[in-house]
Amino acid sequence: MTVKKKIQILMVALMLLMSMTLTACLGFGKGDDDESDPNLGVYVAKTAELSGFEIGVDDVFDGGFTIELKKKGKGKAQIGEDDASIKWKLDGDSFHAEGGGVELDGTLKNGVMILEDVIGSGVTLTLECEEAMNAAASSGDDESSSGGSVADRLKSKKDAASDGPDKSRLESFLGDSSEEVGRWNLSTVTQDGQVYMKNDLRKKGIESWIQVDPDGTGQIYLVGDLMDMEWGDGQIVVPDNGEGGRDEYRYSITDDFLVLVDGEMVLAFEREGGNDDVSLGGDSASVEIPRNLMARYEGDWHGIILFFNAKGTTFAKRDNSKCDVAARIAMDENGNVTPYFAEAKDDDVQYNFRNLEAELDPDMECMFLSGELLGGTMELAAVGEENGLLHMYFTISADNGDSIDAELAMRHLDTAWQSDDYPMYPKEGLDYYRGRSLEWRLEDFGTMPGGLPAQTNITGWQ
Repeated sequence: MTVKKKIQILMVALMLLMSMTLTACLGFGKGDDDESDPNLGVYVAKTAELSGFEIGVDDVFDGGFTIELKKKGKGKAQIGEDDASIKWKLDGDSFHAEGGGVELDGTLKNGVMILEDVIGSGVTLTLECEEAMNAAASSGDDESSSGGSVADRLKSKKDAASDGPDKSRLESFLGDSSEEVGRWNLSTVTQDGQVYMKNDLRKKGIESWIQVDPDGTGQIYLVGDLMDMEWGDGQIVVPDNGEGGRDEYRYSITDDFLVLVDGEMVLAFEREGGNDDVSLGGDSASVEIPRNLMARYEGDWHGIILFFNAKGTTFAKRDNSKCDVAARIAMDENGNVTPYFAEAKDDDVQYNFRNLEAELDPDMECMFLSGELLGGTMELAAVGEENGLLHMYFTISADNGDSIDAELAMRHLDTAWQSDDYPMYPKEGLDYYRGRSLEWRLEDFGTMPGGLPAQTNITGWQ
């Protein structure tokens, strides 16, 4: 699934919480009182740019973006379907406007308005007023002798700056020790004029990162999907997006942010810190793991796992099935995790949970888990925790490309389940196992994978 498809599904909920409204008017001064002011008129956004990439205005601000400048410093802004009265002023070429809780800053000259970092989106808008541009051309102020109108020269400058390698394909991925190399964590998403911050994204389960390696390869993790990638020449390529297709995305580096453009969506990834090795199973002692994060995951757990959406025949027999799961998440003082999971239905150890690796991630405030199950590979997944409920959604893939999705929910042994928990552990199961240790449960499950770690109590989770 592409970046856009995967994240857009979850963005809908955020849009309901964070819609931008333009209503009130905030006055702060006056513009030119002269009705003959050549700057008066309607300015229409023609281009939008982010980190050197031109994107569609309607893709960023659905419905377009216009500003009408009236006499005496009054005006009106129309952003998508929202509008507001504004007050504006011009100091030389410096333009400033306020209204409806929005501030706009940039430059205005000869009928061309350039607004920087519009509504905190990082987007630069170029707006044109034909009436003002024509007036400037008639007076000679457009400096046509040096190469056409202001708008034409701006476009020419932008076109020249964008000259470079063919973006439709990459002939080679050389990679090097450039500023791209390292791990980048999703910080903001801009869509339809809205900017969604890191905390809001995490609350909706939108957690993603990009690992850029010096050899021109890397990995991109997008809301549960971990994919191999190649990079170079301002482009990231995912040769296999899991749907039999190839994805290509433009990117740029600015102020320790990797900015990735996917159609109308703009994703900003913040640098984590150099060339850290982010592979699971490594020593996380170099990263300080907060005690409260350790406490959220340590302990003995039980719950239920659902299997669904099987593709191909490999996992067909497990489609739309569910079973008990038990787990122990042990850790040392540094937060290094030793995970053990077992599901009751597959007492053949070749098809149970195997080769598990886990790591606590303080930046994402969750635990990542990978391994094998049902004889296939568990794609790296974030194990979320909220109010004592562990929840994980992941995909299991076979070597032949077949796959099946799984959803797991767990609580500490003998802990009461809540009415809105999903998947819900059945009451009869809770009554049957009440008071039983994890070891007892595993014996009841049948032949389980070996290697059960000793129970730890680093955080006093009991």
